[in-house]
Amino acid sequence: MSAPAPPQDIHLMNIIDKLAQFVSRNGKEFEQMTNMRQINNEKFSFLRPGQEFYDYYQYKLMESRKSVMRKLVSLNHCQLA
Repeated sequence: MSAPAPPQDIHLMNIIDKLAQFVSRNGKEFEQMTNMRQINNEKFSFLRPGQEFYDYYQYKLMESRKSVMRKLVSLNHCQLA
């Protein structure tokens, strides 16, 4: 999957990137809680399908989850050795 275009707004890109990292570490519940708390905040509209930057967020979330999984596998490998 090629990376969708990020927002031009660096602040918004940082919000999306950081949230993807937090969700990958803390689970879908964290995303749901954020979505509920920020439902009226346009900066978090990317959490809803079909909205601008939703695809970018999903891509960053997938990449962050891969990174977390690689770290877990590496940690498990070290513990078994």
